[in-house]
Amino acid sequence: MSQEAEISSDDGTLRFTVRQARGAVQIVRRHRIEGKGNVTLVLRFTSEAELTRFCEQDELRFMYQTTIDKLRRAVGVMQTQR
Repeated sequence: MSQEAEISSDDGTLRFTVRQARGAVQIVRRHRIEGKGNVTLVLRFTSEAELTRFCEQDELRFMYQTTIDKLRRAVGVMQTQR
């Protein structure tokens, strides 16, 4: 059975969709840039270390720390339910 979680910043500018996908976690990251459009990334992580590296290097981690923390918690819950 597929699990899915939606996480977004309070202002809706940054959104994540998290899914279990064949032994990995797939994350779709959508960042709305005012007046310019959207940037969408589709990422696949097979380990918690990979996700940690991504979160630590994401340029939006300072502006949206709470949202990034929610993402990490959601992935952690999914990994414990595998």
